[in-house]
Amino acid sequence: MPSPSARRPSLIKTPADDPLLKLYIPPSPTNISAPESLKRLADILEGFHIFKIVPETKAISEDEIKSLKQAACPLQRGSFLNKSGKSYTMEQSKALNALEPFLALSKAANSPRAAADVVMQATGAKDTYVFAELLQMPNILKLGDSELKSHLKLLQIFAWGSWSDYVANQDTLPKLSEAQTKKLKLLSLISLSTSHESLKYPALQASLDLPSQRALESHITDAIYAGLVTGTMDPLHQLVHITSVAPLRDLAPGSVPQLQKSLAAWSTRCEDALKELDIQAAHIRSQAKIREDRRRQREAQVKAAMEKDDKKGAEDDVMDLDDDGTGKKGHRSGKGIMGGMGRLGGKR
Repeated sequence: MPSPSARRPSLIKTPADDPLLKLYIPPSPTNISAPESLKRLADILEGFHIFKIVPETKAISEDEIKSLKQAACPLQRGSFLNKSGKSYTMEQSKALNALEPFLALSKAANSPRAAADVVMQATGAKDTYVFAELLQMPNILKLGDSELKSHLKLLQIFAWGSWSDYVANQDTLPKLSEAQTKKLKLLSLISLSTSHESLKYPALQASLDLPSQRALESHITDAIYAGLVTGTMDPLHQLVHITSVAPLRDLAPGSVPQLQKSLAAWSTRCEDALKELDIQAAHIRSQAKIREDRRRQREAQVKAAMEKDDKKGAEDDVMDLDDDGTGKKGHRSGKGIMGGMGRLGGKR
C-alpha cells in the first residue's frame, strides 16, 4: 500500500518561462492526506475550477504556499494570473499559451523570410486567436520595411481584421492555407457576434464566404465547441442567437476612442433602462398599495357585517328565551300579529 505522501497530489507552479501562473489542486481536497497548510490553501482556492491533478509528490515549502495564496486570492472563477499581474479568462490564457512558442521563434527570426515563416505558422496554428504580442516583436515589425511586408499586413488582419478585409486585398497578400482560412473566418465570426445579438444566415454566409447553409452551421458549431462564442442556431427562422463572445480579438490602432463611445452609449442605455425600471417599480408599488387598501376595506366591511349579524343573532336568542316563559313581553314582540291570532284560535 503506498504511503500517504506518495498518494498526495501536490500544488505546483508552472516553469518560470511560462507566461501564466497556473494552480493545480485535486477536485476533492478534503478527502486526501495532505499537510494542514495545503488543506487551508485548498479551502481558499475552492470553487475556482481552474485546477488539474498532476502526479507530483515533491514537498512544498511554506513560502511557496504563501506566494500561491497571494497570487490566487484576487482571481475570479475561471481566471489566470500572468507574471505581470493581469487576469485573463481561460480562453485568453489558452490562446496566449498557444502563441508563446511563436514569440520565442520570432526572437531568433533575424531575417525577413524567417519572420514571415513565423507569421504563417502562428496564424495557422491551433488555438492561436490573439496576435498583439507577436505584432510587438521587433523582428516581426521589421517586416514592414522589407519586401515581405505583406506578411505583416496579413498578421494585422488576423489580429483585428476580417475575412472581407483579406478578400479586398487578396492580390497583395500571401495565399492562405486551409487552416488559416478557417481561422480567419472564425475570427470574423467573433467580430460579427460582438456587434450583433442575432445574426441572419444569409448575411453570415455572405460575410464568411461559405458555400451552403450546412457549411455555415458546421462553422458555427466549430466556433461554439472551441469556446469562441456561445449561442443557439434557429434553422427555421434562419437566425443565430448569440449569448456571449470570448474576448479573443485584438484592438486595432485608434480604436480606443470608438470603444469609449460605444461604452458611453451602452452606459446611457443602461441608465435609461434603470430609470424605466424605477418607473415600473413605482407603478407596481402604487398598484399594490391600491389593492391592499381595497382588500382592507373589504375586510372591514365583512367584519362590520359579521358583527351586525352577530348582534342580531344575540337579540334573536333573547327572544327565544322569552318564548320559554322567561319574558312575555319578548314573546309578544317576537310573535307579533300572528302570535295574537294563534291565541284567539286557542280560545275557540
